[in-house]
Amino acid sequence: AVASSEVVESSLKETCATGTFGYVAISFLDITADGSAFLLNLTTHCNSLTGDCTQLSSEITYCQELGVKVLLSIGDVPRRLNLTSAAYTQPVAEYLYNYFLGGNSSSRPLGDAVLDGIEVIVDGGSPNIYEGLAEYLKAYSTTESPIFMAAAPQCDYPETFNSSSYDIVWPQFYNDDCSLTTSWEEWAAKTEAIMIAVGLPTAEDAASGYMTANDVITRVLPLAKTSPKYGGVMLWNRYWDISNGNYSAEIMPYVVGQSSSIFSYILQTVGLAL
Repeated sequence: AVASSEVVESSLKETCATGTFGYVAISFLDITADGSAFLLNLTTHCNSLTGDCTQLSSEITYCQELGVKVLLSIGDVPRRLNLTSAAYTQPVAEYLYNYFLGGNSSSRPLGDAVLDGIEVIVDGGSPNIYEGLAEYLKAYSTTESPIFMAAAPQCDYPETFNSSSYDIVWPQFYNDDCSLTTSWEEWAAKTEAIMIAVGLPTAEDAASGYMTANDVITRVLPLAKTSPKYGGVMLWNRYWDISNGNYSAEIMPYVVGQSSSIFSYILQTVGLAL
């Protein structure tokens, strides 16, 4: 499916300026199976190979000044985080820290801005990969410069996935055949993460499993808020959000609470959203 050509995904700065989002995830960083090569793939937004993605540095800083945390997303289909050995997680974590987080590198793809954390798409592969990567990245975290770790697993609860090193998990309740009610209750009861958010698509064309804003407000959120770990809603993604009349703004008044927020993917195109 193709959205109207009149719909244009907003910039990172424009997205943060809406006041709707507490977090945004820049998508995606591709990583080879041996963890030796990396490519920041923001498609039509900028070309990391020519260095012009550094222009986003000022937009990242702008978002952070508004209190919006900016994450880098890794591991999406078809670029799953399929490291062939858990031994590769340490050098990958070191790369992420030096090139995107608080470390030092002479060549940072997004410029001098320091991202707030990493979001990992959990989709197949060894659980040790996801656990090890989070543990190594958290080792760089300090009180002055905390590193926020998010995980986006499939909706069915994976018994082998240890989320104790993640600040939040947002199961993807889309593109999968599972019961939101049953799966949410299992995630809420078993996850070791500090918070849990509901992962939803923003439009019918964004992914299967779309629910109208009214259904989210009247059915999903009342269930989600019964968990003391409820942390908000994750939305896939900003392009389809806009194409669907700013779906995020419609549900936002019902999402937020003392420790909850809305999370969204940004810098995406139609092709990568399908």
